[in-house]
Amino acid sequence: MSPDVRIIETEFFPTEEHPEYGLGLSVYLGPADWPPLSGLQNGEHIRLVEPNELEAEAIAQQVIVNGHATWFGILAGLDAIRVIYQPSSALSDVAP
Repeated sequence: MSPDVRIIETEFFPTEEHPEYGLGLSVYLGPADWPPLSGLQNGEHIRLVEPNELEAEAIAQQVIVNGHATWFGILAGLDAIRVIYQPSSALSDVAP
């Protein structure tokens, strides 16, 4: 993925299919008028990040949910989600 790909912080739960909106496996990003999503385009390649937990490459897709424009990140599959968790050194130095 290109280094200038937009990074969007989000939570990966729930990650599910939304057939009622014509979406496959996807992550809710937020309403279209939410400032961090300003300028996002349908079909734009994005990187989703749940800080210090998970990341995934996705494609932005806007759909209407209950009359409101809403963004989702479409994933290629569950295997597109990567764990990026790094235990802190303080915790790893503690004896069991």
